[in-house]
Amino acid sequence: MKLTNIFSLPDAIVKAIANDSYNAGPCDISCTRLVDSPRKVALEVQHAKDLVEDVSDRIWSLFGQSIHTILERADSTPALKENRLTMTRQNWVISGQFDRFVVADGLLQEYKTTSVFAVKDECRQSWQTQMNVLAHLLREHGYTVVKLQVCAILRDWRRSQADRTQDYPISPVLTIDIPLWTPEKAEDWIDTAVRKHQAARTELPECEDRWETPTTYALMRTGRKTAVRVYDNQIDADNALVAAGPNHELICRRGRNLRCEQYCSVRDYCTQYQSYAQTAEKEMSTSA
Repeated sequence: MKLTNIFSLPDAIVKAIANDSYNAGPCDISCTRLVDSPRKVALEVQHAKDLVEDVSDRIWSLFGQSIHTILERADSTPALKENRLTMTRQNWVISGQFDRFVVADGLLQEYKTTSVFAVKDECRQSWQTQMNVLAHLLREHGYTVVKLQVCAILRDWRRSQADRTQDYPISPVLTIDIPLWTPEKAEDWIDTAVRKHQAARTELPECEDRWETPTTYALMRTGRKTAVRVYDNQIDADNALVAAGPNHELICRRGRNLRCEQYCSVRDYCTQYQSYAQTAEKEMSTSA
């Protein structure tokens, strides 16, 4: 991975990011990668020397590392911290590192510096999977895990938004209990995931983790900034437009693959993304 600094960030920040000490150790795949898309991970391995990332894209990762350091020095409860464990499945070594494990209570905790959007229920699945893989790693080494918990620090939290929005987090720091899988469920998931990642190294599968948003149709009225109503299909939207009468129009809000467009480091090497981008461009030119 090559680092750039297109926004001319201070040298101290650049060096702090460049000197990241993270190391997954001698393994075939890390826990973080195991829960990721097999296609994406396979492409990252294939193009490791070609990938380019700007230091500005790692700012929040750096911030998260600093939070870990601060919380560690404040912890008075005896606990295992930042330990890296391994286990072997299908002849692959899986490596994982947890943030904090209180042995006496069987409590496994992870600190997440994240966004308000990420703590919505539909976005917690990856946390659940990652923590249950880590829990299984602990079991593999003789520990008993009773409870999983995420301490989420919301970097974009706004008090004004919390005061006026019902489902908005009431605090910039949330403690979220994560469902604990049975050992059998965890073992089945790990076995399946390893097989998928192994197969992806030979033949790339379709990526199913693209953060897709659906295409919707907004009924707009002249002089009004927000939609009168948003429809999931064009037939209902067309009927609503006819019923609404003059001074109304439909705006098509095309669905997007947000992860592909904004957060995937290998999209330039991904034929699936390239096909999607070409189709989206044709649809936009046709509707223009």
